[in-house]
Amino acid sequence: MNEVIEVVEKGIATVSTPHDFKDKKLANHTRAIEKLMNGVKKNMVEIAVRLRDIKENKLYEKDGYKDVFDYAQSVLDYKKATVYKMIQCATKFIEATPDGKGYASIITRDNEDYSVSQLMELNCLEADEAIMLDEANKIDPSMSAKDIREVVAEYKKQNDAKEETEQEETEQEETDHEETEQEETEQEETEQEVDGTALAILDIAESLCNILLDDRISKDDKRKIEEFKCWILGIEL
Repeated sequence: MNEVIEVVEKGIATVSTPHDFKDKKLANHTRAIEKLMNGVKKNMVEIAVRLRDIKENKLYEKDGYKDVFDYAQSVLDYKKATVYKMIQCATKFIEATPDGKGYASIITRDNEDYSVSQLMELNCLEADEAIMLDEANKIDPSMSAKDIREVVAEYKKQNDAKEETEQEETEQEETDHEETEQEETEQEETEQEVDGTALAILDIAESLCNILLDDRISKDDKRKIEEFKCWILGIEL
């Protein structure tokens, strides 16, 4: 796909089929695109922007085209996949120049900018990720689209591995937290059971003390009760 775009960027592709458009804006865009298609590679940047404008403003409707892809296929002989990627990179990476006289990528360098075919290889990234790769000199406008594709693939691979590791660490932290909470809950339940048993023992001891106060109990029985009370109070919990 990008090989075709690279050919167009070199000015080899031409469009000369006349069209009588009802929508004046569509006609203007088409004439501009046809001129740009015969220019240098930077003109593809503006073509991408104009296709984006045609799509966003539905300029194809008055002339009976189903969508921007139908228009581009019929008038410019652009495949749907190519148009989709061009519009995508225009939306993500292309903006008007400060002087308002043209367009450039958001990661343009002093006197060198990325071509549409190169930007298309960055479509799977967020804008800040593309900027980061450029600032880190992982990519630059002198590279071929294929080279940029390989850099992006490696970056995605490493990033996916990092996200997977972070996900595993997060899941492990959640598991550890749940286990800690479970242990704390079990400990609290055990302590409550111990407290309940201790209270029951004290109640029994108190009852035995009351029994020992009864004069009707023989000395021998009191001795046995006293021994039992001592045994009860000696239980370790």
